[in-house]
Amino acid sequence: FLKVTIEDNGVGRKRAKELKSQMDQQHKSVALEVIQSRLDNLSQEGNQSSYSVEDILENGEVVGTNVLLKIKRQVVW
Repeated sequence: FLKVTIEDNGVGRKRAKELKSQMDQQHKSVALEVIQSRLDNLSQEGNQSSYSVEDILENGEVVGTNVLLKIKRQVVW
């Protein structure tokens, strides 16, 4: 597996959603949809690929977000 970890020390998903709902929304993020589509394409080729998104907690407070991508690659020699 190729494992990629992305750590964001922002306000967390819940607070970001709250802040976004207070703003005039013209932009629709499609990043997670694109990632899922690409992982689905890899999976059709026999690779087991996935991603997860979790809050980073410190003392019960959300202090960021952690994304883990797992991509199984077939080795061709």
